[in-house]
Amino acid sequence: VDTDEPWKTYTEWKATYGEVLYARLLGQEVVVLNSQSDAVELLEKRSQIYSDRPVIATVEPYGLECAFGFARYGDHWRLCQRIFHQTFRANSAITFRPMQIRRARQMIVNMIDEPDQYTLHYLT
Repeated sequence: VDTDEPWKTYTEWKATYGEVLYARLLGQEVVVLNSQSDAVELLEKRSQIYSDRPVIATVEPYGLECAFGFARYGDHWRLCQRIFHQTFRANSAITFRPMQIRRARQMIVNMIDEPDQYTLHYLT
C-alpha cells in the first residue's frame, strides 16, 4: 500500500476484489469501503454494530477506560461526543475567550517576573 496515497492502491484493489475489502496491514486489520453507499449503510445506518475502536491493552491498567478518547463505541461514547460538540463547537468556544485572555495575561506577567521558570508558566 502506498503510504502517501493509499486510496490509489485501494482503488486498484477495488477492480480486483470488489467494493468492500479486508486486509491485514502490518498486523492491523483494515476494512476499506470503496463506495459511498456502503460507507453510509455500515457507518451511519449500522453504526451501533460497526463503529468501534480497537482494544488497547494499556488503557485499563492506567485507568483510562473512561476517558472519551479511549472509550468503546456505545451509549457512553455517544453521550461524551454530544457533550464535547456542544461545548467546543465554534459558536460555543467564544464563551471561553474571557478566561483565555485572563490566563494569557497572567502567563505574560509570570514570564516577566520569573523568566527562568518559563516552562512552569505554560501551566498558568
